[in-house]
Amino acid sequence: MSNTTIPVAPKMPIFGVLRRWKDPNLWSEGDMHVTVFDAHTSMENILESEIFILLPYVDLPNEILKKRGMACLTSDGKRGWVTWDVAIDALFSSPVEPKECPDFLSLLEDNNWEITILRCDEVDMKRHCRLRSDDGAYDMTGPSLWEGGSCEWCGHPVLDITIKCEACNAVPKIEAGVVEISGSFSFGEEFQ
Repeated sequence: MSNTTIPVAPKMPIFGVLRRWKDPNLWSEGDMHVTVFDAHTSMENILESEIFILLPYVDLPNEILKKRGMACLTSDGKRGWVTWDVAIDALFSSPVEPKECPDFLSLLEDNNWEITILRCDEVDMKRHCRLRSDDGAYDMTGPSLWEGGSCEWCGHPVLDITIKCEACNAVPKIEAGVVEISGSFSFGEEFQ
């Protein structure tokens, strides 16, 4: 195995669609719909890792789901999301059979990823793009992939941790700051 770091998945079955990026030179500025969870990773770095897995039904922020975004994990451990229509377009990527990437699948299994491989036509995009509402359960899949903030009450990934959760409407806990007093002051007579 390699020293690639794949995030450890929650112990639950998860679905995936294996794909391989084609020549990154095919991408134009307007086609760059790949966004990575790690702000330090560029589009070029995502494309350097040619094999990736799309993860339908993983909870993402509503803004991303409205763009038909889907969680994506590259064979070298980069996490992100990509617009579904671009990721499956024959111009940009091609399907990968599990036998073509045994090392990647072994690495996923070693990190608790119980992957059920799907074909693109088996993914229910209506189900995937459904916006989450509060079901009373804590979702462990989003926070395991999403490096941004997640709701502390339901686990829904959020783009802005300072606003209320779009899934359960929980208001984030604001940490109280420390008040520093400079200068001197004296107590009134009633405290002496």
